[in-house]
Amino acid sequence: MARCKSWSWGLSPPGFSIPYPEIDDDKVLRSEVRMLAAWIVLAALLGGSVSALAAPKGVDAPGDPKLLSIHPFTSQRGAQLVVTARGNGLRDATAVVLENAPFTAVIDGTEPEAADKNSKAPVDAIRIRIQVDEKAKPGRYSVRLVTPRGISNARRCAVLLSGFGAKRRTTG
Repeated sequence: MARCKSWSWGLSPPGFSIPYPEIDDDKVLRSEVRMLAAWIVLAALLGGSVSALAAPKGVDAPGDPKLLSIHPFTSQRGAQLVVTARGNGLRDATAVVLENAPFTAVIDGTEPEAADKNSKAPVDAIRIRIQVDEKAKPGRYSVRLVTPRGISNARRCAVLLSGFGAKRRTTG
């Protein structure tokens, strides 16, 4: 039978005590060392798995297509023009998405772009042939490009009145 000591809570009635087993100091020390080792192993396992899950993407990892600019971004009613759209991940663009725009747009081809030293990703240049409707209302309209990796962000093109910037004729 294990030896027990009595221990009394300060709030217990007089003469009431709770027995607890006597433990050697060596056993306590060995238990604490084993527990510390277990915590270290657990931390190493969790730390290793978290770092494996949070591995950074490589530089060449393809991302969502991003439309950076369209030039020229203005046109007049009834005009036909070729614009250049520049961005990342646009090289394989297959279609143009127009949101309530009074013009039609077709991809005309790609142009090789010189690599920019400041840019992390290569810049693609896409030629787009646009035909603006004769009765188009002046305003700004969204344009997006469709690629196998998704749809790009929107950029705006503006349709201006015919003869915008011409001198007004004054009478009398």
